[in-house]
This record gives sequence, structure tokens and C-alpha cells, in this order.
Amino acid sequence: MIMFRVALLSALLLTASSPAALAGEGISKAGECGVASGTLSLKRTSKTNSFGNPVWKLTLPDCQTFEAVSGRGTTQDLDRHTANNESPLPQGKYSVETVHRGPWGNPELGDTFIDVFPLFETGRTELGIHHDPSFDKNKTDDGTAGCIGLVNNDDLKKLVKALDSQNIRSLIVEN
Repeated sequence: MIMFRVALLSALLLTASSPAALAGEGISKAGECGVASGTLSLKRTSKTNSFGNPVWKLTLPDCQTFEAVSGRGTTQDLDRHTANNESPLPQGKYSVETVHRGPWGNPELGDTFIDVFPLFETGRTELGIHHDPSFDKNKTDDGTAGCIGLVNNDDLKKLVKALDSQNIRSLIVEN
């Protein structure tokens, strides 16, 4: 009887870890680039622009990557959970929500804004993804007040399309 239970348990474990089971409901399998289905990944790179602002890499589930900034060159080491200090987004998981179309009063937001909401406790609010039109052009406005600023507006247009076509609903800020 014990051998039967061990064999049954082994069969269940093998089935649960099979690629078919991993692709099942509620479980996301990471693609070749390590990004799970339906998820964006944001990682700081070792690269900086001419103002010392770190360049981040936003990776989509289909392995497309876009260069971005988060925060300003002078705010990278501040507490990322403190409101209004223009530091980068805190590490953690976010939901990716509504796409808003501008224009609005702040030209630094570009004409498209994608809401992201932290799924953890933080003092940060009003976070999102938008184009940074001042990237590497104007030291005062280079970077963001804490959002993800894509350095290329065409990449933002590609991202908006990918949100629907790849059913992207979450973001992981990794470092």
C-alpha cells in the first residue's frame, strides 16, 4: 500500500511540473527572456545617459526591450517608498491598468500615460509609464518624478499595442 501511495504521489508531482501543467490556468510560464506571460519586467542596467541618469530596461513577454528611466540621476539612492522625492519606482509587483490619452498640462508626461498600481504597501501614488521627452536633453527635466519614462515615443506606442495583444496586466520592478 505504501509503494502505491509513493508511486501515485510521484506521478502527480511529475504531471504538475510538466510544461502542459505549467501553461495551465493560474500559472504563467516564463518565456525565453525570463519574463512571465502577461508581465512586464523593469531592471536597472549599468548604462547611464550624459546626465548620470541610469538607463533601465523594460522587457515584454515576447522579449522586446525598451530603454527607460525611472526617477532622476540625483534621486536614485533615495528611499523609493517615500512620496514626492522623485526616486525610482520601488521594487515589487504592480498591476498595469488604464491607458490615458493626453494632452494635459504637463509636457513631460507626453501624450500617453499608462497607470500602474503597486500591489504592496508604499507611500508612492500616481505612478505610471509614459514617454520622457527630455531624456538626455535637459538636465533639469531629464528622468521622471518616479514613473517609468520610455526614452523613445515610438516604443511607447509599441507598448500600448502589446498591452492588449499580449494581455499584459502586471509589472515587476526587479532592482
